[in-house]
Formats: sequence, C-alpha cells, structure tokens
Amino acid sequence: MIIIPVANCQDFKSLKKRILQIKNFGSAWAHIDIIDGKFAKTLTWSNPEDLNEIKNQIKNLQIEVHLMVERPEDVLESWLKMGVKRVIVHVEAISHFEFLKNKCKEFNVEFGIALKASTPVAEFLPYLEEVGFAQVLAVEAGPSGQEFQESAIEKVKALKLRAPNILVEVDGGINPKTAKLAVEAGADIVASSSYIFGSRNPEKTYKELVGIS
Repeated sequence: MIIIPVANCQDFKSLKKRILQIKNFGSAWAHIDIIDGKFAKTLTWSNPEDLNEIKNQIKNLQIEVHLMVERPEDVLESWLKMGVKRVIVHVEAISHFEFLKNKCKEFNVEFGIALKASTPVAEFLPYLEEVGFAQVLAVEAGPSGQEFQESAIEKVKALKLRAPNILVEVDGGINPKTAKLAVEAGADIVASSSYIFGSRNPEKTYKELVGIS
C-alpha cells in the first residue's frame, strides 16, 4: 500500500511549506486538495500557477490533485499544464466525462473518479470500464481532521470485487488503525492529512504509517 501525504491548505504560503515537507519525507507522491467553496463548504488555495515558484524544488515529486469543485471541466487544463501526474474528479460533479477523460489522456495524466462518503458505489459503476483509479472518501468533502466512516470499507470491497485491477485510494480519517482496515479491504493507496501534519513530528509519523503498510 502507498501512503500519500495530503496538502489541504487555505493559502499558498501554507501549501508551499507542506509540499516541501512532503518532498523531504521522501514520499514519491503528494496529494493536493482543491475545494471551490461550492462543491463543499470549505475553500482552499486553488491557483496552479503559484506552483511555478517551487517547480524546480519538487520536480521529482509526483502530484495528484483532488478537485472538489462543481465544474472540473473549467479548471482541469490549468492543472494539467502544471505537470500533475493524476487528477481526481468527483462523480457527483461529472457532466462532461469524455472531455475530462480525453483531456487527461492528451496530457498523459492519470484520470481518477472520487465518491463522496454519502455516495453509493452504484454511481461509479458506469465508469468502471473507463477509468483505472477510484477514490473513496471516508469523510465528508471539506476540511481535514474528520472521523473515518467505516462505510468506506464496504465500498472498497465492492469496487475490488467488480474490478480487481482498479487502483483504489481511501482518503480521510487515516491513522494506523484505519489504514490497516483500508488495506485489508483491498485499498492500494491511502491519503492522510491531519494524522501526519497534526503530530509533533510529521516526518516520523509519515514513516510510521509507511511501516504498517
């Protein structure tokens, strides 16, 4: 299982600090949450061009961007141009699926689809043959620090049963106990924010999570 640290920040100064921390952890990946204040009540930093400031410092760090936005088609290309390696959009916000899929393909970027904690797996099934990556939110879309919802475990099992080769990421409420639950259910990736960055020693905490996987 892969552990991906999450940057969920309200301004670029905070995001820059966190991304550079993640790089120094030795993580191959960083996860950036982008929330527009409409899809979910929280509003985060969301200007991809700011990343030019640290582009050379993080050139070996792979970025996945989680777009919790109402209209992902409006912002997708700006993220693709910044060199992200994976884009995750929400099934609840998809109205131009072919455009999203083809635009990611054009930039050779992995395309994934996320499910809100309250959204049933059935909503993902029409896309099961079209994408190779699914994200299961184990918390409500929005701020970090929420409690893990164990209904996510059944979603992981259902996805893996129908498509054993699909990559499944569990995001939200991740700690050693819930990470173990996720991997036992079949998750390939877990994304963690508050457990890592709310600790006294984020690097040590990240490495402890890696150690249990």
